[in-house]
Amino acid sequence: MFIPITDVNAHHASEVASADKQKAALLTKASTDISILQDAVNLGMAADNDKSLLTSLQTYRVQLYRVNTDLAPNIEWPVAGPQATEEGGK
Repeated sequence: MFIPITDVNAHHASEVASADKQKAALLTKASTDISILQDAVNLGMAADNDKSLLTSLQTYRVQLYRVNTDLAPNIEWPVAGPQATEEGGK
C-alpha cells in the first residue's frame, strides 16, 4: 500500500507564502482606497461619510498589518467595516 509522505514544513511554508500574498494584496487595496479618501479630505472635497469611511479603512489597514501570517492556515483575517466594503474603491 502506498502512503504519501507529506513534508509538513514545506506545506506550512507554502501556506505562509499564500497568506503573505493575500495580506499584501489586501494592504495594497486598503492603502489605495485610503489615499483617495485622504485626498478628498485634504482638499475639502470629502462627502458626508468620507471621514468615517477613512477612519474605518485606516483601522482595517492597521489590523491587516498586525496579522501574523506564520499562523497560516489558522489566520483570523480582519474584516473591513460594511461601509468600507460598500463604498471603498468607487
